[in-house]
Amino acid sequence: MQAVICAARSGLIRNQKKAVINLYRLSKDSDRIRNQIVDEGAVIPLITMSKAKSAEVLELVLKTFGELAKTPDNRQKIVDNGGCTPMCDGLKHKKFAIRVV
Repeated sequence: MQAVICAARSGLIRNQKKAVINLYRLSKDSDRIRNQIVDEGAVIPLITMSKAKSAEVLELVLKTFGELAKTPDNRQKIVDNGGCTPMCDGLKHKKFAIRVV
């Protein structure tokens, strides 16, 4: 898991794409895996990748956050790590439109 998270921290889109694909696949497995992903520090790299220019990376980041947020503990940890407001406020990709109400 740490290798995937390290790849997510990479500045290269190619590495980020591979990492977020793997994180998304892993996050669909179980609550235990979702908790492990968050506990091992994937939230910050995911937030960073949410600002990527690649629509595919952005879509996978949002899907991964959706999977991770299925557990109440993770929802709180994501918010505590800044995974809510900065992401929504800064999301300006033409493919995705999020209206903050």
